[in-house]
Amino acid sequence: LIFILIAILAWFMGYNGIETFFTLFATSTYGMTGGEATMMLTGFSLSFLAFALPAGFIGQKLGRTKTIRLGLVGISLLFIPILFHPAQFLLQILLIGGGFFWACININSLPMVLEFSSAKTVGSFTGYYYLFSFTAAILSPILFGVIRDLVGDYSMLFFYAVVCFLVALLAMFRVRI
Repeated sequence: LIFILIAILAWFMGYNGIETFFTLFATSTYGMTGGEATMMLTGFSLSFLAFALPAGFIGQKLGRTKTIRLGLVGISLLFIPILFHPAQFLLQILLIGGGFFWACININSLPMVLEFSSAKTVGSFTGYYYLFSFTAAILSPILFGVIRDLVGDYSMLFFYAVVCFLVALLAMFRVRI
């Protein structure tokens, strides 16, 4: 259980960093307007939404642990090219692909935590899940904000996210369920 909770903390730190700072990253790196950057990130969210049900089915067929690992590897591989500031069109494609892999991670994580619980402890285990995911939502903007201040720009955003996803992947290799 502790390793899935560590993984949840790590992948939500990566996700929340992007969610919080993407508009600033895109406006400073690509020179687009805030509205254009927001619309670009909407592709990620729409892709997540479109693949939410298929990700659940994949988790049932392949197994939740494998599906989450696949999602972590996939989103990391798609976000690595963003470190090299590809063309905006390619950035959009990478974000849309990232939404699919984020669905594989996110949709299967709460049910996986609940597999550790019994009928009497479902509420507590749901609380554990939200404790770790909300802690990431609080800590990640602060942590990346410090990194941004040290570096002086937003160029490290996707490096930060990929490192978080890889930490989550390492923790997922310790999950036994």
